Amino acid sequence: MISCGCSVFLCYSFKLYFHSARPYLEKMELADMTLKEYTSAEFGMPSGHSVSSISNPLICYYYFTRSEYKQYWDQNFIKKNLIKLLIIIYAASVAYSRVYTGRHTIDQCISGFLLGLWTTNFYWYFTKPYLYDPSQRVN
Repeated sequence: MISCGCSVFLCYSFKLYFHSARPYLEKMELADMTLKEYTSAEFGMPSGHSVSSISNPLICYYYFTRSEYKQYWDQNFIKKNLIKLLIIIYAASVAYSRVYTGRHTIDQCISGFLLGLWTTNFYWYFTKPYLYDPSQRVN
């Protein structure tokens, strides 16, 4: 999946650009709570888990509801909205777990969520038609 790869690449590029520290590097009580062997010293802004938690399900949602199975999903409006709700709950639970364990702050998770949302939508609406439909290409 090209969009997921692009969103992860942008995530790590932004981490290197912002140099925002993780919470457990600033507060010792959180550092004591984490496993010292597992703790990484990389930067925290934006959260890579938040990027992936919205990017992966959203691209699958777009694929199934807007391309091959569009007629089925257009007839099942309640199921379509239920899937949207489950994607939001999943992304929010991943972000909550990252904040709860002290790996990220809320703003780091929100920025990861927005980055994943933006890259997936950019891929689906602007890049995908040119990659897969030769009639859309500019000569």
